[in-house]
Amino acid sequence: EICFFIPFPTISDICSVGRPYLRIPKTMASASKRQQVLLLYRNILRAHAQVLSGDQRALGDRYVKDEFRRHKDVKDEAMMSEFVKEWDKYLGYIIQVDEQQKWQQEQQLVSQDRTEAPGSALGRDLKADEMGRLTEEQLRQLARLELEARKKR
Repeated sequence: EICFFIPFPTISDICSVGRPYLRIPKTMASASKRQQVLLLYRNILRAHAQVLSGDQRALGDRYVKDEFRRHKDVKDEAMMSEFVKEWDKYLGYIIQVDEQQKWQQEQQLVSQDRTEAPGSALGRDLKADEMGRLTEEQLRQLARLELEARKKR
């Protein structure tokens, strides 16, 4: 089993491609601070809806709503900046969990396909050192490509 260390992305690192639950304006600078906080809040709730199971979602949504309500009227810029930064990291973590779950599902499907159709593959398996040089995105793309190739048979 391959294990990757991926630093938590932040919302500013993320584009919404493949993540329909995220809404990111073309320029975050054009949004007011209040709009940015509301957007972060909504994106967290959307990510919860997409990624978490029922009980986890209910608990997570309740906690997020409570925390954002509690910090609604905070005037201290440094405190609000830290609050937004930490929730931004959390959203990045939720997105990372979603990506890992999708990756694991793709790998399970690929493994099932290999056991069902031995000897019918074109090409060759990559060597361990070749696999080691691939980025996470390249590995995901490779798994998707393999799934699509198997579907076409």
